Amino acid sequence: MSDSSAASFPENTSLLLSQLPASSPYTAAEYYSALLGRAIQASRDGDYGIGAALVVRYPDIELIVLARNTLISQRDPLGHAEANAIRQLRDFLRLDASARARNVLPWTGPVSAAGGSGNIFVRPAAPNSAASPSGESVLYATLEPCPLCTVAIMNSRIENVIIATPDDLGGALGPQHLEKMPEIIVRTITGQGMSVKFTSTDKDSDPGTYIPELLSALLERVFWDTKDACDAKLAAGVLFEPGLHAILKDLA
Repeated sequence: MSDSSAASFPENTSLLLSQLPASSPYTAAEYYSALLGRAIQASRDGDYGIGAALVVRYPDIELIVLARNTLISQRDPLGHAEANAIRQLRDFLRLDASARARNVLPWTGPVSAAGGSGNIFVRPAAPNSAASPSGESVLYATLEPCPLCTVAIMNSRIENVIIATPDDLGGALGPQHLEKMPEIIVRTITGQGMSVKFTSTDKDSDPGTYIPELLSALLERVFWDTKDACDAKLAAGVLFEPGLHAILKDLA
């Protein structure tokens, strides 16, 4: 793909996804293809181009929760993609059985899931699934989680985290970053046995971490293309605004 094609990817999401190498089901490449679409959605809404998928696996079923950053558009200080994925799963589990059935979609592939028509998907477990009867949880993050999301991941007791793009400035889960976190967090994550891995573009690597080089580059690109503008908005604050006093005066 030429640089000019890559530059216009927010306007050509479906075409872009169709140009990516076909990904096998239940692989990192499949989840990250869907997350590229979610990150592009975030960028269109003026948010950081970041997505996250929380996958819960059992021997007979897999649940996939897709989320994106909503920090700016929703004026939500906690609207990080990873935190949104965790909250979406929490809210889904709070529903009764009939409501859960109405709020879940069958997974038909990353291209359809990337479009954002739903956030929670279900499909049968992978053939010869290695998931234990007690279940397995994996968080796929397009960008290395920040300290806020690291604590949310820890408190959720998510077992495995896969990261596509390191974040030298704000990341907290890479080994060199985690060791700088407060001791209680490091001790808790270590005690939980959380596995943290970064994706690889080496075709001979584990399918659980391999993603095509083009997909890796685009996931990184959609974040960096949004970072400066979102940083400027974030510096001004996303909750308090100049007109807040006038709103509160109506309550007096």
